[in-house]
Amino acid sequence: MTKIDARFPIFRPTTALQARLPLFGALFVFGAFVNLLLLTGPLFALQVYDRVLNSRSVETLVALGGLMVFLFLVMGILDHARKRIAARIGEHLTDDLSYALEQAAGRVGPAGADGLANAIDDLELWRRFFASPVFIAMLDMPWLPVFLLAIALLHPALAGLALIGLGLFLLPALATYLSAGNQGIGQTANAWTGALLRDQAYLQVADDRRTCLAQWRRRNRSDRALALRRDDRISFAMSTAHTMRAIVQSAAVGLAAYLVLDAQLTPGAIIATTVLLARALSTPDLIAQNMAQLQAFRAAWRRLDKAFTEFGPPKANSVHLPENPGIAANRVTVFPAPGASAAIRMATFRLSPGQSLAIIGPSGAGKSTLARALCALLPIAGGSLTTSAFSALPNRERRRMGYLPQQLRLPPGTIADVICGFADNDPRADVVRSAIGAGAHDRIMELPDGYDTIIGPAANPLPGSLIQQIGLARAIYGDPELVVLDEPANNLDATGMEALAELISERTALGAVVVLCTQRPALVSFVDMVLVLDDGCLRSFGPPERDLRGSDLAQAFTPEPRKSGAS
Repeated sequence: MTKIDARFPIFRPTTALQARLPLFGALFVFGAFVNLLLLTGPLFALQVYDRVLNSRSVETLVALGGLMVFLFLVMGILDHARKRIAARIGEHLTDDLSYALEQAAGRVGPAGADGLANAIDDLELWRRFFASPVFIAMLDMPWLPVFLLAIALLHPALAGLALIGLGLFLLPALATYLSAGNQGIGQTANAWTGALLRDQAYLQVADDRRTCLAQWRRRNRSDRALALRRDDRISFAMSTAHTMRAIVQSAAVGLAAYLVLDAQLTPGAIIATTVLLARALSTPDLIAQNMAQLQAFRAAWRRLDKAFTEFGPPKANSVHLPENPGIAANRVTVFPAPGASAAIRMATFRLSPGQSLAIIGPSGAGKSTLARALCALLPIAGGSLTTSAFSALPNRERRRMGYLPQQLRLPPGTIADVICGFADNDPRADVVRSAIGAGAHDRIMELPDGYDTIIGPAANPLPGSLIQQIGLARAIYGDPELVVLDEPANNLDATGMEALAELISERTALGAVVVLCTQRPALVSFVDMVLVLDDGCLRSFGPPERDLRGSDLAQAFTPEPRKSGAS
């Protein structure tokens, strides 16, 4: 497959299609030969009936039969080749656009996760479309006039009958397309029930539960009635199309026979007309049968185009490479999502390598938004931000950034895979070192399969504290220069808190910058600096002992005496 330059990723479906135009050209060439070779059947029938039967020549029959088999074999090879090319177009498009989705995955955040998952599903739908028979049938539609011309060469009346047959196909096909266009029919009950299940307050009270379920039954019955009427219309259209096709094909045989009796055609033209008309009608018939599927593909393409417009390439950001590692924020403003109000406003602070910072404040103050901005997961709308996550590291192999999100969801895999980020080569020594640093090693070794224990939705659940420590081990794997931990004390007991304090001390001793977002006062005693956020605004920044004195949040975050060895 063509490699997409990481500096210029494809972020629009139309751009991906344009990049694969040479493959569409190859499909056109192969399709031309396949459709021309399909004329082998009617030409063979004409020669057999008009030449072989009249001359009673076995040699001519054998020669024509051999030529017919050879041409059909060539046609079969070319047809298989173009189907392989069509399938690979879908694979190339999926590869190109998947790369763009990978680039967007780190920026959309939890709010855009559903939209991103839907875009992945739609992308798979389109991959299957290019490998489906309906796509090949659409490619064959431009060659339909060739078969009509071949019928007209036999007799214009036969061509007129074929045109009437095509017209009879168009009406039911259009009706099917319009019926399939309303994909929302029959979904109101599902949407209503989904909203109800997400907020189950009404289902907790018996009387409310009875009225809600009765409402669901009424909506569901109405939806089924609408869907049944739609299915009836589609069924009627398809039955009409099949009936008209059978009538037209039989009428063509009868008309050809009449023309033979009237000495306007030879007997071989009857078979040739039957073959040509069957081929001419098969393409629109196949498209008509799959019109609902085609409508679904078209809707998926529209959703993809909209999704890529929303996810899009990352906007120009003021995050840049620093002259020296550390963090330097100057009047930083961050929006958590498009259209939302600013979650961080004009924040200015600076950290040097080897320093640790606790970002504190009430819920909704903007702590997680600032953490994501430090990890370049959110764009900077104003000001400038320089972090060691973007520093150049000559002559050293070291991760630039480690991040522990507040809502930790580990991907399925072994514990070792999760900690090392599914690296191709399993650096078990580095994995163990990270687990020891997070205080998880002994607990992992107590599991039956140790580091090869499978975790994920389908696996046996692990204790929340161990999952948190595995997330911490992942965040410090590779000795990153910037470690951002959002609520790292979640689910941790006293032993886990001691391991977290040692982790902060070890990271800062290695020259890393460690940033904690927390609402736990105990963590303030482990850090060098404290940044107080309130409603997105930086209220104070400085050492814990000085910065919290007199602050509005001093009572909630009174620093405890520093533990020995903690930075």
